[in-house]
Amino acid sequence: MQSSSSVLKNSCETSQSDIVIQLASNNLAIGFSSNSIAVRLKNPGCKIVPLEVTLSRPIYYVTHKDMLNYPTVHSFTDFIKDRFQPDKPIL
Repeated sequence: MQSSSSVLKNSCETSQSDIVIQLASNNLAIGFSSNSIAVRLKNPGCKIVPLEVTLSRPIYYVTHKDMLNYPTVHSFTDFIKDRFQPDKPIL
């Protein structure tokens, strides 16, 4: 970067962690990864840098439309809502 006022733009988005690691190791990208994935896909060309900030974004789970009323899907939904409330610490 030449200037502190430079703006980084997202030009590629992927859910494939191995692609993020490959791009970063070839000096083509900066990416985000969970610690467990970064360690598992460790590459000598990459440096894992922990962020000291909390990033927040909505996430969704996907299920077949005919399974929305299944007890297991309801149980999973209830578990997620109860476990990951914003004010509740994650253990």
